[in-house]
Amino acid sequence: MQDWTRFRGPNGTGIGQPTGVAADFTDKDVRWKATLPGEGHSSPVLMGESLLVTAAQREAGKRHLVCLDTKTGKERWRQSFDFKVYHTHELNTAASATPTVDKERVYATWPSDENFVVTAHTLAGKPVWQREFGAFPTQHGGASAPILYDGMLIFSREPENAPGGLVALDAKTGQTRWEVKRPSKDAPYAVPMLYQPEKTAPMQLLFASTAQGITSVEAATGKVLWDLPGLFSLRCVGSPIFAGGLIFAGTGVGNGSRLFVALRPGANGGKPELAWKQTRNTPYVPCPLYANDLLFLWGDGGVVHCVKPTTGETVWLERVGGNFYGSPVFCEGKLWATSNKGELVVIAAEKTFKILGRHDLGEGTNSTPAFGEKTLYLRTLSHLTAVSGK
Repeated sequence: MQDWTRFRGPNGTGIGQPTGVAADFTDKDVRWKATLPGEGHSSPVLMGESLLVTAAQREAGKRHLVCLDTKTGKERWRQSFDFKVYHTHELNTAASATPTVDKERVYATWPSDENFVVTAHTLAGKPVWQREFGAFPTQHGGASAPILYDGMLIFSREPENAPGGLVALDAKTGQTRWEVKRPSKDAPYAVPMLYQPEKTAPMQLLFASTAQGITSVEAATGKVLWDLPGLFSLRCVGSPIFAGGLIFAGTGVGNGSRLFVALRPGANGGKPELAWKQTRNTPYVPCPLYANDLLFLWGDGGVVHCVKPTTGETVWLERVGGNFYGSPVFCEGKLWATSNKGELVVIAAEKTFKILGRHDLGEGTNSTPAFGEKTLYLRTLSHLTAVSGK
């Protein structure tokens, strides 16, 4: 059984186990298509036969946490929450933060100008706990997703030009385990990641933000081990990854300015050093992806840049067309990504560029695909589709 428990799957890498889904699948391979009770850009998460996703009815001031049956797409349960309508960027929604799930509970963050709310429910839909962290002013609305580690729910709560911090809650009770309070600048959207470059080093969490660059926090205690203030001057939207012995992270702004860096870890997990950087042909919103000893930078404007991870040297640079605000994922030698117009593009994760498939999903999306047992899950603005593998 393949579970997909958080944004972009295992540790945010975007790497899925084999599903048998063909790049040139047809309508006959669509197992089901479900209509959601509202709109959103969050990605689905999966535990066993429970598929969980969020949606919002903006004008009605309603948000929903929905559980679907993986086999049929039928709704198992729904929990709904009232919220005061707030401003978001035109590419954002009131349900853009991907939830996270374990074998007992599903957890979701619900940011808004008025309040930053965190909820936990059983996999049967029963409320377990709820925490409120107060006002969360942002320029574009919230979207940063939580993760789980060692019985803790961990997330970034950093509003626009206001005090915020990094938070770990007890997953069972919702009580605060640790908190790192710090000033914020541009509200980040990057999701934290687990990081342990050497077995002798403590397990760390990496957070990306404009104010502090990359910050390393000891996962067990919340102790700040190092940070890199001044590394970034622009907003962090795409999440960092650790792959091939390097940390990769990017930043940018809507007008096209970009910075993408590769960092080489220090001894015993200490402060890293810059390995290389690029300011062109790198993504702002989509996350990087490492596969087959190659680094793929899927750009917002539909340009995919394949580089050598150790040097940043170009292997190939090709335009697939469209605009992309979800992130690519990888399975069985292929990259899968959806454009904001609702086209799924499939390319070979190889040293030679090759488009393997294009599929019109019938509705726009800024979401990221997810993988399950012999299944590809595609979330569009108000629908969720399951594509069966062989």
